[in-house]
Amino acid sequence: MKTSPTTESVRVYVRCRPLLPKELSNSSSQCVEINASTNQIFLTDPMATTQKPFTFDGVFDISTTQERLYEECASELVENVLEGYNATIFAYGQTGSGKTYSMMGDLSSETLKGIIPRSFEHILNSINENHEGRTFLITASFLEIYNEEVYDLLKKTADKNSRKCELRQKDDKSFYVQGLSQVEVHSLQDLLKLLRSGNLQRVVGETKMNDKSSRSHAIFKIQVESTKEVKPGVPKISVGKLNLVDLAGSERQEKTQAQGERLKESAAINKSLMQLGNVILALVKGEKFIPYRDSKLTTLLKDSLGGNSKTTMLANINPCTQHYEESIGTLRYANRTKMIMNKPIVNEDPKDALISEYMNQIQKLKEMIDKGGIAQNSETTMEIDQEMLRKIKEEGIKEKEQALEEMEKMKVKELEKFKEQKEKIEVELKQKENSYEKIKLDKEMLEKLLQEKEQALLQGHQVQEDKSKLEEMRKRIM
Repeated sequence: MKTSPTTESVRVYVRCRPLLPKELSNSSSQCVEINASTNQIFLTDPMATTQKPFTFDGVFDISTTQERLYEECASELVENVLEGYNATIFAYGQTGSGKTYSMMGDLSSETLKGIIPRSFEHILNSINENHEGRTFLITASFLEIYNEEVYDLLKKTADKNSRKCELRQKDDKSFYVQGLSQVEVHSLQDLLKLLRSGNLQRVVGETKMNDKSSRSHAIFKIQVESTKEVKPGVPKISVGKLNLVDLAGSERQEKTQAQGERLKESAAINKSLMQLGNVILALVKGEKFIPYRDSKLTTLLKDSLGGNSKTTMLANINPCTQHYEESIGTLRYANRTKMIMNKPIVNEDPKDALISEYMNQIQKLKEMIDKGGIAQNSETTMEIDQEMLRKIKEEGIKEKEQALEEMEKMKVKELEKFKEQKEKIEVELKQKENSYEKIKLDKEMLEKLLQEKEQALLQGHQVQEDKSKLEEMRKRIM
């Protein structure tokens, strides 16, 4: 049984990357100022020389290490996943602002590796060191959204079309990716191998602003299923899911000078990010209809924004004055996102939780009996007992209803099958009756024709005989 959800806001952090060598050589000026002690960031408008302040859950300047970034942005979320919560970390920002570096980093470097490989280490180390009698099952999947199509990055084939997957809706209105690879993993090496092989299949391209620009949104998902025996014969099962999202960057054609296929990719990226912004705005305004289904990205992030998930957004900005408009757009986007409220809840198996609750109530009754308080607390005892019976009855009714529904479906199916067979037999019988009537009519017609022919033959023979007699009579007369 799920516990009551508690409401919490999406956490938002901002990271500003340093100037790149090319930017330094062009003597580019900066429009960003960061005050880490107050979690504030100030942008100076180059046209008005005025500063615009923003406050977030945390801000990171150029001195921030990958390790510190992970500890402040992601470490707590990973712990939540191990407890059975859903969690999402997604990086957002202009192309070339450092999103992929923050999320992936350098996988071969201990100090430069990003949030995703560090989360792998965290999960595996926690399981190995603090398993506390629990057993774990870890599975992973890796997908990209490219030109508004979903592709499986773990399916080993050079044919991109054979890696295409479709989004499907479940009975509970949630969505899943049909046919997406779910790979069981047992070690850090397993996870890193999947990350590397998936990255090799991800679409990247060169633009004027980024020579290795991500042309797709990528989501690496880790599912951690934990089983622990809380009492003899009473297991507790929880399932935590971690979504690690590296979004493609927003782009302006006049700056990237994208053409041909790059321009088509850019249009798809900007459209999906705009639709993500529409979802965020609708959630902040408290609108009844949230347009999750307007894009594949927002459909897949439905739980992460306004749903059952603990979510962190890492906004990345470029410090150059020439990119002021893109940077302030990113900060406004991030400022709205931190107002989104989610309702995260531990994902437990309902039956296991119900059994656990029954065991707790039985234990309370035993303790009351041991203390001799059964008479004084008889009313309370009856309430507990009746509540247990009610829940057991409800569960039993649900199971019976499900069984009856299945039987009803089978009955309807068999009746339809019988009806089809009956209709088929009736058609065949009708055809046979028609054939019989036709044969009967044909027979009657044949018999009539035969009779007519027989009469004609008889009449013809008689005429011949009469002619002979007449001839004989003529001869006699002559």
